[in-house]
Amino acid sequence: MKLPIPILTLEVNAKKMYGIEGAIQMGRVLGFNQEETSQAWVLALQKYKKFKKDMNSSNYVMSLAKLDPNPLHEIKPKKFREVIPEKIRGKFPLNILILGHSYNVYESHINMHLIERLCTMDCNVRTIEDLDPEKFNKPVKINKIYEQYWQSDDEILKTARYYLTEVKSEIDGVIFLISFACGPDSLIQELVMRDMKTRNIPFLSLILDEHSGESGLITRIESLVDMIRRKKYS
Repeated sequence: MKLPIPILTLEVNAKKMYGIEGAIQMGRVLGFNQEETSQAWVLALQKYKKFKKDMNSSNYVMSLAKLDPNPLHEIKPKKFREVIPEKIRGKFPLNILILGHSYNVYESHINMHLIERLCTMDCNVRTIEDLDPEKFNKPVKINKIYEQYWQSDDEILKTARYYLTEVKSEIDGVIFLISFACGPDSLIQELVMRDMKTRNIPFLSLILDEHSGESGLITRIESLVDMIRRKKYS
């Protein structure tokens, strides 16, 4: 008789306990003692720190794939036709900042190969992973009072504020990737959009779940890139 797959109903609140405490709690549910779970936690933390050190926006997926030794899970990058003719390629480059949760930014099946498509349009892509982690030490206050509760959304806000205040000249436009019906995303997107508007930086938000085909998404991306390039180089 085939046993049913167990369903974990464990909740770990990272704001109320340290990570290893949550890991030990989960280990007990899975049948491991505290020593075994602690060793697994230390090993996982070492691999995570190495991953964070080695990766950036250009090699994020490949760095993640190295953690999986299964050859069946090998990632083969998809190549697209170059949009910019070779003779003028590199003469009118753009720097585009992509904001959003990592699974939206880097999962090509979700974003329909957004990063690869931008590269064919002679765009250099920037993401949260290109910033030094020390940039996230100072919290961003909303209306000088409130702090963002969710850590990932807080990092998105910090990234946007950093590029706006410290290195505004390094980005020409911003694309914000949103998951449909995600409350925090809708709030952060509005705050980032207002910030970009005050600095006159082109901004595009994409709700990925609403695009069942590639044509609508590609059209919006190409329109944004064409508009920014004309504004910058005309």
